[in-house]
Amino acid sequence: MPLWEIFHSMDAFTGPLDATWLAGNITKLYTAQELPAFYVNVLFFPMQAGSYFVGGAPANRLSGYSGGPVARDKPYVRISIQHIAIHYNEDQDKVNAMLERIDNVLRAHIEEKGYDWEYNVLEPDRAKWEINGIKPPQHPSNEEKKWFNDGKPSHWQ
Repeated sequence: MPLWEIFHSMDAFTGPLDATWLAGNITKLYTAQELPAFYVNVLFFPMQAGSYFVGGAPANRLSGYSGGPVARDKPYVRISIQHIAIHYNEDQDKVNAMLERIDNVLRAHIEEKGYDWEYNVLEPDRAKWEINGIKPPQHPSNEEKKWFNDGKPSHWQ
């Protein structure tokens, strides 16, 4: 599964479809690689002013803030991504291609709005992952293709 945890200033993703559009484009990033859409989890965490700091300064505007590091004057977005279904490990060409695909999605939703942003990608141990008590099939495989086409997990041999 890809799990995206998006921590953001309260003034980011304020339009009614901002989060929906971003989550849809993140999902397309993975379905283009023939991963089932239901693998993709996107969580948005709007952070209240005064609860989110970068470099010791508020990551979002704080009225009345003075002293110490300067508060940012634009929204800030921090994303933590977990890739469990596919690991690229030390294949730098595949890692670079994956990062470029991620960058392309984020540019349209974050960079083009003038926000500051940062992300990281983790590859947790696939052997410790289950969906509905079922170990997901390897990628790519005929079993996973069935999950992709069915849009849900099912028992397999």
